[in-house]
Amino acid sequence: MSDIQEKNYSQMKSFVDRNHWANTEKVEANCKRLDVQNGKFTCVVKVYETGTVQVQGAESKLRKALLEAKKVKNGNT
Repeated sequence: MSDIQEKNYSQMKSFVDRNHWANTEKVEANCKRLDVQNGKFTCVVKVYETGTVQVQGAESKLRKALLEAKKVKNGNT
């Protein structure tokens, strides 16, 4: 795993853990995947080797919070 991938994944994982959201980690071919659940909503966060973070899932407060965390991580406020 590249340093930037590890850093970005750790930041997203820490955000999820601080919010006490249920989550599972998976390693896929070219990314690390974090399945996050809050109530009835589930989102998938994928962090690629390039450091790119992708948030997938239906529109919800959970997805909105994960997208905000992604923006803060990237320094885009």
